[in-house]
Amino acid sequence: MNVDGGFILAEEVFAAVIGGSGFYDLLKETRVIEIDTPFGLVTCHVGSYYDIPIAFIPRHGETHSIPPHRINFRANMWAIYSMGAKWIISTNAVGAVDPNLRLGSIVLVNDFLDLWSSPITYFDGDPSFSVIVNGKELRGVVHVDMTEPYCRKIRNYVKKAADHLDLPLDVVPEGIYANTKGPRFETPAEIRALRMLGADVVGMTSAREATLSRELGLCYASLSIVTNKAAGMQEKVTVKEVFELFDSVIPDVKKVILTAIENLKKNDEKPCQLYY
Repeated sequence: MNVDGGFILAEEVFAAVIGGSGFYDLLKETRVIEIDTPFGLVTCHVGSYYDIPIAFIPRHGETHSIPPHRINFRANMWAIYSMGAKWIISTNAVGAVDPNLRLGSIVLVNDFLDLWSSPITYFDGDPSFSVIVNGKELRGVVHVDMTEPYCRKIRNYVKKAADHLDLPLDVVPEGIYANTKGPRFETPAEIRALRMLGADVVGMTSAREATLSRELGLCYASLSIVTNKAAGMQEKVTVKEVFELFDSVIPDVKKVILTAIENLKKNDEKPCQLYY
């Protein structure tokens, strides 16, 4: 399977993981490849877990040098699509908008708010661009259904994995993700408004990935890790505290992700039937 004009994968990737710098060693042995997409090059780590081929994409680049508003989301998701992966699990550091959420909690978000960012899509109306989704060619203007933005199957497998492994993780089975533009943190007034709109957590990436995954017919879920209370709910928000708390839960989150992927494969789960 040729994915970058040079490197050939022996078989399709079963699942892909998108995350930050703490996940580079998710798999013990990987090969770093560059995948050439219509939207730019993507660096990807490809390896396996119990003979299950898995890809990892560092969302913010190899050295965490890409801020949220400059992430090439379309290239990242297209790279996953081109490798044949059907399941995507992402990790996202988020701020708690719901005051009842504890630091270190993992929220398996089931819906999102993304009302203020510029549109992101593969379908800009260009008739020369097309993509095959579930055997159907899509081109031009396409409106995808977002009734269920995050894959219920993946979320269930993640929750079961966390329960089975008996890890000290507080896994919340659902929640609403508010996607802001970044790279700055939100203001107290913005957080109050988001709370009134029903948001539980706030971040800068997940809704973008969920939207593009749906356009490509891929099942996507986010493990939204609460690293801080949002603006106005604590004295201040610093990048240092976000990274410190995120790093503290990474080892357990890795175990949950790999166990969920293993069980998806073992049970021969089929991706959700998405309609267009």
